[in-house]
Amino acid sequence: MANSFKIVYSAVVNCSVQGLHNQVSTAAQGWQSTVQDNATAAGGFQDALVMPTISFNATAAPANSKAAFIYAYAGVSADNLTNPATGTEGTLNVVDFTSNALAMRLIGTIPYTTQGETVEGGPFSVAQGFGGILPPYWGIFILNHSGAQVSAAGSSVKYVYVHVTAA
Repeated sequence: MANSFKIVYSAVVNCSVQGLHNQVSTAAQGWQSTVQDNATAAGGFQDALVMPTISFNATAAPANSKAAFIYAYAGVSADNLTNPATGTEGTLNVVDFTSNALAMRLIGTIPYTTQGETVEGGPFSVAQGFGGILPPYWGIFILNHSGAQVSAAGSSVKYVYVHVTAA
C-alpha cells in the first residue's frame, strides 16, 4: 500500500505591526516581528508562509529602490537570533543594506510603483530562506526602501503554518 500525504495549513495568524506603522524609507532601519516559536509547536511545522500588506503614505512618489524588502531571521533559541534581531516587535537598526550584506535571509520583495498605494506581497516561504527547513525560532524583518513612509494604519503581516501529515 502506497503512503499518501496531505498538506495542512494552520489558521491565519496576525502579527502585531504597531511598530511597522510610520516607518520611514531608509537603507538602515526597518521593522521586526516578534520571534515565533516553532520549537514547542505540536510536532513542529515544516514552513510558515508570510503575507505582508504595506500601506504607503500618499505624499511621496516611488524612489530609492522602489520596494520593501522582506527578510527572515532565525535562531536555535529565542535569545540566540540572527544578528542584529532581538525578537521584540518594533524598529530595528541594521547596517546600510545598499553597501553591506545583512545576515538575515531575503525571502521576498514588494514593489512600490504607484504613489500612495497599498501593496501585498507573498506568500513568502520562511523555510526556503533556511534551506527548506523552518528554524525552531523565526521572525520577519521588513526594510522599507521605497521612497515613501509607511502610513499610520492599514499595514499587516499575516502567516500560516504548513504541516505535512499522512492522509
